[in-house]
Amino acid sequence: RNRTPRPDEHLLKPIQQLIQSVNDTLKGQLDLEQHGGRSIEGVAARIAQRLLAKTAAI
Repeated sequence: RNRTPRPDEHLLKPIQQLIQSVNDTLKGQLDLEQHGGRSIEGVAARIAQRLLAKTAAI
C-alpha cells in the first residue's frame, strides 16, 4: 500500500495476470493438485500426458 510503484510495473502486471490465469486453468482442467506423481519426473510425465490428451481431444 505505502510503496511507490516501480517504473516498469505497468508492463509486468498484465503478464503476471496471464500467468496466473493459465496456471489456474491448467490446475482446474488437468487436476494438477492431485497428480499422484512421486518425483519431479513423474509429475512432469503426468502433466505432459494430460496436456497431450487435451490437445488430441481438441
